[in-house]
Amino acid sequence: MSTVTTRTRVGLDRLRHALGQAVEELRQADPVARGVWMVVAVLALVDLVQYYRRGYFGLDFEPAWAAARALLHHRTHWNAFVYLPGCLVFVAPLAAIPLKFARLVVYGLELGGMVYAFWTMSRMTKRPLGDRRVALVAFLVAIGGQVGIVSNYENLTLVLLPLAVAFLVLLEGERPLAAGVVLGISLTVKPLLLPFVVVLVLARHWRAVAASVAIPIVLTVLVMLYSGHAAGFAHEVLATFSQHNNGAVLNVSIYGIDRNVLHVPLGVSIALACIVAVVSLLAAHRGWRYPATAGPAGRALWISTPLFVAMCLCFSFAWAYYAVLLLPVLFATLGRSSLAARLVQAGVSLALVFPLFPFLVSGLPPVRICVGLATCGLLAVVAGSVLESGPLDFDPSGEPR
Repeated sequence: MSTVTTRTRVGLDRLRHALGQAVEELRQADPVARGVWMVVAVLALVDLVQYYRRGYFGLDFEPAWAAARALLHHRTHWNAFVYLPGCLVFVAPLAAIPLKFARLVVYGLELGGMVYAFWTMSRMTKRPLGDRRVALVAFLVAIGGQVGIVSNYENLTLVLLPLAVAFLVLLEGERPLAAGVVLGISLTVKPLLLPFVVVLVLARHWRAVAASVAIPIVLTVLVMLYSGHAAGFAHEVLATFSQHNNGAVLNVSIYGIDRNVLHVPLGVSIALACIVAVVSLLAAHRGWRYPATAGPAGRALWISTPLFVAMCLCFSFAWAYYAVLLLPVLFATLGRSSLAARLVQAGVSLALVFPLFPFLVSGLPPVRICVGLATCGLLAVVAGSVLESGPLDFDPSGEPR
């Protein structure tokens, strides 16, 4: 029997075991938790249908698909494409089929990625799916419209969630090089997980750092050499980013909130951004100083979380649905009752729910007010990271308590 066949069988056996365990955990859940999961399923379905009917699908994936398809036919099409060209290596297989079928594949990948993320985070924090708090996290994601807008409108952000979880699992399992490869793939798709590079640098995993940096650079160079039109790509990207995106209604950055909600001078925005950046660096430093016995994944979260929030708040533009990438730290604090943990839990909840809630249910407060609440939530996450006094312990192969 070939090695590939053996590994396939092992993988299928693990999948069957995981599905059976998930069903058993939900079956043993109390009525409240089961009811919440049922509501989650209904909300997610309504959310997906609403966005699909509005025709919002693929505003980011479709330009990537079009660019990859053009390259397959020895042409270039960079219109509205704003990511590293290297990501087209991963999009190319989908570009070989019609867009309407590629969309179905993307739906499957994103749904599978979300399931993997929830399952793995529940294993790492040793909480069954039937735990009320795990069900509540799923409810926050569904009621906030995150599933619909990320899977229909953005696409690429939701793909990063399972990659972030896989990075933490590999890091905790003392496989830093594999973690670096996963991180390099994620940075090629979209550089939102850049703070994890800082984690690898501080841990002196130099080969992992090299892999995480080399993968997006090498793939991008190869694609640009193949296209032969690097100047055209640069021109299109600069044109797209010159459209004053900091005024977009779902911009949760300090500059976006100051422009759309508070209407304060630019100098005030710069001062606030500087304060947030300094506080976030202090919080990341605290995470780095945790003892080695804390576990690599726990230290990685407390280092990367404030840095990620600082990226969202201090850059000129950040979409509200980037908050979906804070799910790992929310899971990690579910069993804690300290002030710091409560701030993180409340902050992530605000960031997840409010920006997109008006899109799911009409007649609610204006979107700009809800986005402002999300920005407050991100600030609360930074505050919680500063006040946190203890490390997070993870077990990538743990069983629920």
